Amino acid sequence: EQVLARRVRQLGALESISRELSATLDLQRLFETIVARAIDETNATTGQLGLVDAAGQQLTFVAWQGFAPEVVEANRGKAWPVERGGVAGRVLRTGQAARVGDVREDPDYIVINPDLRSELCVPIPVRAASPTGRDGVERAPSAHSADAPISSAPLNP
Repeated sequence: EQVLARRVRQLGALESISRELSATLDLQRLFETIVARAIDETNATTGQLGLVDAAGQQLTFVAWQGFAPEVVEANRGKAWPVERGGVAGRVLRTGQAARVGDVREDPDYIVINPDLRSELCVPIPVRAASPTGRDGVERAPSAHSADAPISSAPLNP
């Protein structure tokens, strides 16, 4: 029953994002909706959404939630080379989601907020051409259980 209830919530989140995508041309609003739903589904305290450039070389975070304003401002528009882009860079290079139980023990982790202790990073492939680039990644640092489902679905309805 719990698995079914969790799956229904996930499908509801995807439906909500799809509805938002269909209803708006405001990409920033869409990105913020995706982060908010990811935070809700993972019980996270913070979340980010980043976009990778068409060449797959630079990752830029475009939506933030739960971070202090000074952290957001210090990192807004900052392009991270995928080759040294922390856990998100590793996820983009491998295409595999990462659940990091303690970021202090992960050699790829780059400190953005020293209070964060765990991270969940999931690649979201975008299959059709879009103004946002080829791929995206959602990153929601928080305490995540090992049995939490990790799923990724195309953003194109």
